Amino acid sequence: MAPFEVAETDVSIAADHSWIYVSYTFAIGTITIEQSPIEPQSTEAIFKQPLHRWRLISGAASIEKICHLGDISIPGSFA
Repeated sequence: MAPFEVAETDVSIAADHSWIYVSYTFAIGTITIEQSPIEPQSTEAIFKQPLHRWRLISGAASIEKICHLGDISIPGSFA
């Protein structure tokens, strides 16, 4: 399978402990960068790969946890 690329996306950290993740929807083949206040979990229809989690303290965002670097491969159980 040929690699997919996701468009560069601006994300605003609006809450403490925000997750930034890649979301791939199987049925339509779209890839997006999204944000969530809770840890993203994949489903049968959507594969979600957390990239990092952010802190927001006194209006300043800082990285709390790096979850993934580099290329993302979809596990066989999802593909």
